[in-house]
Amino acid sequence: MVADLESLDATIVQFDPDFQIESIKPKAFRPPKDWSNRGQLSRIILSVLRQASEPLTTRDNARQLLIERALDKSDQRLLRIMTKPVGVALWGQRENGLVRCDQGPGQYLLWEIALIEGPRGAFLPISRESHVHDRNIRVFFD
Repeated sequence: MVADLESLDATIVQFDPDFQIESIKPKAFRPPKDWSNRGQLSRIILSVLRQASEPLTTRDNARQLLIERALDKSDQRLLRIMTKPVGVALWGQRENGLVRCDQGPGQYLLWEIALIEGPRGAFLPISRESHVHDRNIRVFFD
């Protein structure tokens, strides 16, 4: 790939010897438009949180998303890019009452599935089938 870029640079200089190659700005990386259908990001995040044994940070959620989507989990740039939409999705699910967050180490927030108190005092994860407005169920989140 480096050889290809050097060939391209040489070709540009042939046509314009005074052109400053360094003035070409790199394109920002954008995930493909079809990488996620509407709601798929939230479904994967909620699935990851349901399977987690402890609360996860937004970055940990993003890393698990990369694993679920078979993307390169060691690519730090991609991880930084995907952390933002994961955070937006988590805040949206918090507004829906499906997840809750607590202060974690440093500036990190720790995310987990919100729990409800069901019949006989059992704590259950909230699902779409849960009747949050039922008098017998109390929701525990901020």
